[in-house]
Amino acid sequence: MGSDTEKIKESGYGEHGYNSHLAETIAINRDIGDKRHPQCKNGGWPTDLPTASIIFCFHNENLVVLLRSIYSVLMRTPPELLADIIVVDDSSTEKHPDIKQPLDDMVALMGGKVKVLRLDQRSGLIKARMAGAAYSTGEVLVFFDAHIECSHGWAEPMLERIYHKPTTVVCPCIDIIKHDTMEYPNNAQQEIQKGGFHWGLIYKWIPLNATQRALGITSLKRLPRWRVDCLE
Repeated sequence: MGSDTEKIKESGYGEHGYNSHLAETIAINRDIGDKRHPQCKNGGWPTDLPTASIIFCFHNENLVVLLRSIYSVLMRTPPELLADIIVVDDSSTEKHPDIKQPLDDMVALMGGKVKVLRLDQRSGLIKARMAGAAYSTGEVLVFFDAHIECSHGWAEPMLERIYHKPTTVVCPCIDIIKHDTMEYPNNAQQEIQKGGFHWGLIYKWIPLNATQRALGITSLKRLPRWRVDCLE
């Protein structure tokens, strides 16, 4: 690897926390295979699950990684369950011109379900998420980072939990995309887990027994009072 390439690679780590130089060489619609745990493939979901709005928030994100995140939702979410995808630009700087018009041009090719919302000033993650929520139309709000890839069958089990109990806030087990190689490992043989902290306040995954469920903050039902609750 030449010195110039090494510098580009290191700058990607410094700015994004992953090998963005390598990430840009991977197809935005790559096939990651079916990584689900065998128990997650049983199906049997209700036929009238609520629709979901997917909200991505970013600031100076790598364009290719952001596009791959969006495409993973489009490719692996049943169309009847996907209300829209709201991509919120939390005032990215001119240092990243590719995240401006080139993103708009790509989104224009994705159909009407994907929309870009640009904030005039840097607002921070929570306000950016609330702006995206106000712009969305789905019955359930799903908040994603801008550097993820959805796996097969990701939506139905999450929406099913909310279908049965609308006040539930749901988080799945989150697989790891290796930051240096961008590899999506096969996690299907791992135990079903939940997220938690040990006494040193370090986040860790904890195996579940057969009677437990994993909960966290990722998706939640849109309630009539949500705008007032956000202000409060």
